Amino acid sequence: MQLDKTIFKMYDIRGEVASNFTPDVVNLIGKAYATHIKEILKKDSITVSVGRDIRLHSEKLANATVQGILSQGVNVIDIGICPTPALYFSLFNLPVDGGIMITGSHNPPAFNGMKVCIEKETIFGDEIQKLYEISVSLENLPQEKIGTLKKFDILTPYTEYLLKEFSQLPLKGNSLKVVIDSGNGCAGL
Repeated sequence: MQLDKTIFKMYDIRGEVASNFTPDVVNLIGKAYATHIKEILKKDSITVSVGRDIRLHSEKLANATVQGILSQGVNVIDIGICPTPALYFSLFNLPVDGGIMITGSHNPPAFNGMKVCIEKETIFGDEIQKLYEISVSLENLPQEKIGTLKKFDILTPYTEYLLKEFSQLPLKGNSLKVVIDSGNGCAGL
């Protein structure tokens, strides 16, 4: 497999699903991510959350990413379809050491990508390039012990949190009128 370095951007990893951001590629990146987070945290047990947007190929890409992570002995909490802020919410509200969001963001439908977090921070710049370097070196990496996979409904606690936070806003007058256009993305949920 030829890994395209151009998919490793400044703030995320993204490419065209039909050519350079395939399930095999994201599986390899999942392995690299697991290897990298283990090197950084040096813990016996590491767990990360993985979420995805609603693009037609996101589930397949998320599953391939999860399999790569699990194959290197890192545990995964699959938080399912959710908006990116819910993945960030999971970093602060679940027992996780990092997370990955599979999302094409604002890109055309043929594209998809990853936002990658270690601990409570999104990695960028040199850290993203480090994932490329690790990915290239791991193409024939043997499987380690398999991590565990759990599913978790992040949207319920995330919604409860938002309702609680917004209910405490100081309002002038007796009412607040709000119009929300969630567009075509995960916010529609």
